[in-house]
Amino acid sequence: MSYYQLLNLKKEPFSSSPDPLFLYHSRECYNFLNKLEIAIRLRRGLNVLVGDIGTGKTTIGRSLLKLFEGETEDFLFHLILDPSFESGMEFLAFLLRTFSIPAPTESSPVAYKNALQFFLFEKGVKENKTIVLIIDEAQKLAPPALEVLREMLNFETNEYKLLQLVLLGQVELLEKIRQQPNVMDRINEYFVLHPMNRAETEAMINHRLAVAGPQNTPTLFTRGAINTIYRATGGYPRKIVFLCHHALITMLIQKKNRVDRATIRNVLKMRSNLRTKPMRFPAKRAFVAAALLLCLAVTLFFFIPRSSSLILFPLLKAQSLFSRAKNAVLAESIISTLTHYPSGSVSSTAEPTLSTDVNMAPALSEAKVPANLIPESTQSTVDSFPRNISLLKEKIKVNHQKMDFLSTGTQALVRKESPRKRTVTENPEPSSLLLRSSESISFSPQPDRSLEEGISVKIIRVVKQGDTLSSLAHRIYGRSDPEVLRLIKLNNPGLTNINNLRIGQTIRFPHINGEPF
Repeated sequence: MSYYQLLNLKKEPFSSSPDPLFLYHSRECYNFLNKLEIAIRLRRGLNVLVGDIGTGKTTIGRSLLKLFEGETEDFLFHLILDPSFESGMEFLAFLLRTFSIPAPTESSPVAYKNALQFFLFEKGVKENKTIVLIIDEAQKLAPPALEVLREMLNFETNEYKLLQLVLLGQVELLEKIRQQPNVMDRINEYFVLHPMNRAETEAMINHRLAVAGPQNTPTLFTRGAINTIYRATGGYPRKIVFLCHHALITMLIQKKNRVDRATIRNVLKMRSNLRTKPMRFPAKRAFVAAALLLCLAVTLFFFIPRSSSLILFPLLKAQSLFSRAKNAVLAESIISTLTHYPSGSVSSTAEPTLSTDVNMAPALSEAKVPANLIPESTQSTVDSFPRNISLLKEKIKVNHQKMDFLSTGTQALVRKESPRKRTVTENPEPSSLLLRSSESISFSPQPDRSLEEGISVKIIRVVKQGDTLSSLAHRIYGRSDPEVLRLIKLNNPGLTNINNLRIGQTIRFPHINGEPF
């Protein structure tokens, strides 16, 4: 007497054979079978079903055959269980034997393909029959065999394909198909079979017990046992079947009426191969971990942009205070120097002192700039101004432009203390002392040699896929010449290579004189 007869069952409920009667039609499985049946009846050609080991691909293939069980006159099904062929010629010869086609006298690939084409035309057009070829374990197909199948899919009429092909294989099959775009383009339906969830696991166990025994048979598995089965197997049907089979036998040995959690744990201790490692942790722990990661992502998304703006906005506010002083520094320094030292009255070792008396300037309208008073750091800048002080006064105009507080080096911040006094934080060189002659000056030395005149940050962009620095510059300024790229790089210290932008990288684009946004 078999063990299942002791349980008042007519059949073995958890057999390892791919019996279509025991297939549980989950929503995913039901969807696959319906679409495959429609594709075959419409003669659409190639259909692919992939899934991990033990997800039930073979059982679905047998169930597909059962759907056409009463239509053998109109549909001719052929099944290949092991397509391990080393060459295309070997595969062609096997196909001839499968379709019962006499081998041609000439043993060549062309002759074999012509024989297959003639057979498909005779059956598909003249006899109006549908030829269906199901290949299980299709991941074993070699590239030459896939090429043969591709050529056979070219056998068609103006309305339909002469060969209906169903490939059942593991996920490696998809990678093989992707390596041959001509095959990939011919796929009509593509399905991925996933493991079952907890509810489907319980429904599958009850479905098999119902098929094997009389109706209204009480379930032999407790709720705790089913939870343990699902966590141990990960929802893979093959593992579920094996674990339930051994659990029923253990239940009978222990003289229990139902399979409980302890019975499942005992079986798992004896048969560790039935356990799926990723499912050892309870589902609640996975949910908590996912929730924590989601919270972290949301925090980073909302907090980082706002925190950076807390730094950016005060600096931009400070730019407006300092904009009236920047370009006047050099001019007032020269005027003050000329006012205190007329032409030819100073030796080369004299130290210049600043004067803020504006009334002395008219008396020195004919004074010349002494070359020995100009430091080397500002020599090139002073040389660009005329020597005559009257022409110099006409040329100097205070240019109210903003400066870049986000460039390399230290950040300068100017605070307006009173209408008659300003505090300047800047480099103490004569070329960078920028205040009107009627105002007092105080200096706080901080090295910042990266500030460019006439530039201020106006636009901040985040690099997206496909963006380049030239394309972003052209989109903003209307041009992307080397000078523009140089200024952009100057305002982005972290931009070491302008030809290699990272997705998500923040680029600051300065406002350049005369360049509209």
